[in-house]
Amino acid sequence: MINIKALALLTFLISLQGLNLQAQNVEIDGTTKITVMDTVTDVSGNVVRKSDGTLALRQYKIGDLAQGGIVFYVDESGEHGLVADLTDVSAGVRWYAGTSGSTQAKGDGVFAGEMNTAIIISSHVAISDDGQIYAARMCAELEKGGYADWYLPSLHELNLMYENLADTDGDNSNSGPGDPNNIGGFENALYWSSTELSIVRAYGMQFGGGLENVNSKSISYRVRAIRAF
Repeated sequence: MINIKALALLTFLISLQGLNLQAQNVEIDGTTKITVMDTVTDVSGNVVRKSDGTLALRQYKIGDLAQGGIVFYVDESGEHGLVADLTDVSAGVRWYAGTSGSTQAKGDGVFAGEMNTAIIISSHVAISDDGQIYAARMCAELEKGGYADWYLPSLHELNLMYENLADTDGDNSNSGPGDPNNIGGFENALYWSSTELSIVRAYGMQFGGGLENVNSKSISYRVRAIRAF
């Protein structure tokens, strides 16, 4: 049986006829591998031409500048993961929309921040929204790098950003944007996550030493948006 992802890529490759792609051979191994002999040197952001002249799905790695930001997590396939925006969305903004209340944005895993962000925004419509900007809404409204699906990271995603972009040598130290081991350009400061603790508190992280932090939703922390690809 042909894998759906393989079939989707085959359909995409067929659509490249407008690029004068000269296909000599197409192989589908029943999983996700598809290669096409061609004369194209740069097909798209997700399909690349290998040194042997074949096309293949792009394999991403930590630190790549791609998908609108910098990659800080890649799944086992190497084809999907998470990117962080190249700059902070805010140097200081509150977590809530002006009124304390339980949003039930409790997600704390990879990709969990996307649902958290949607829950926070919808919950504050019911709880009360004073109209002023806040962390989740700021990320959700961001349009940058050709993408408009950014969100506020979960605590776990925030941890991954710290470990893979702000503290690449693992010494639990980040002196700021000038630190050579801080490839994400993070400040030595507190950043909000989208993971809620209680009616009045939510989780954040100190990007100077990687310590998790819990504080009032009314406090202003820095915010860095992320997106999944």
